[in-house]
Amino acid sequence: MTLPALALGDLGTDLDVTTDLGLRWNLVTGTANLGRALVRRLSTPRGTFPWDPNYGFDLRDSLNAGLTQTQLSQLRGAISSECEKDERVQTCAADVQYNSGTSALVVKLTVTPITGQAFDLILNVTSLTVDLLNANLPTEPPPPGQVGTTINIGITGPPGPAGAGFGGGGGGGGSGSVDLSFPKRMGSNTGANDVVGQITVDFNLLPAGTITADLTGYANSAAGTAVVRLYVGGTSNTADGTLVGSASVSSATDVQIQIGASFANPTGVRLVKLAVQSSAAAADAQLADTDVSFH
Repeated sequence: MTLPALALGDLGTDLDVTTDLGLRWNLVTGTANLGRALVRRLSTPRGTFPWDPNYGFDLRDSLNAGLTQTQLSQLRGAISSECEKDERVQTCAADVQYNSGTSALVVKLTVTPITGQAFDLILNVTSLTVDLLNANLPTEPPPPGQVGTTINIGITGPPGPAGAGFGGGGGGGGSGSVDLSFPKRMGSNTGANDVVGQITVDFNLLPAGTITADLTGYANSAAGTAVVRLYVGGTSNTADGTLVGSASVSSATDVQIQIGASFANPTGVRLVKLAVQSSAAAADAQLADTDVSFH
């Protein structure tokens, strides 16, 4: 199948994913879509796709190279060249820092698209993962007919016991729940309360009255204390609505966090948002392997 070429200035709309699909599918558009496409390009070994054998440059392979200053300079050029293969990229400048203590790369890309403002991508590269640290990229609203789509997992509770007496009717059904899985790793380094992930939920799937939210995940803060917050409702990509709960983390390595709270079912279709506030600008804070359950 041959897809039509992008119109001039169109940065495209695609599934909001950098690695594997999770339990929900969201559409993302504009610079956010382009940014995720570049992350995929920089985490895919060249030759993976027979129909595009020149696609991909897996940054993880470069960690085996020893990374002298000369090799770092060559790596910057290779990264820029790979990103500029994307027809939506006008220029891409790469800055690469190697941490020999952790054997990790921090890659900052300054991307100038064919339309709109330049933006930065900040990647953390280990031997196993290529993680996008600034997941809250600027975006544009999707064009008409491409409203963001979400598939949520709604789980109905077990049936109630049978009615009493001979020939009695069946008992009532159990309570339902909605379980959400967010992207593997999200983060912010602005010092502001940034939304790093959101999912649309139909709260009519849940019982009326009081419901409970349970969040589990891992978080870290490179310096100082970071705060993770869970919101329901409000405006897309904005840290508003009902604050369900929060958790603080002061560890530079991943530690488990939990948020549990009961609140009135807001009913209807609402946003569920995760926000991360780092301790200061340029201080990285990350949230990983996060699941939220409403029941």
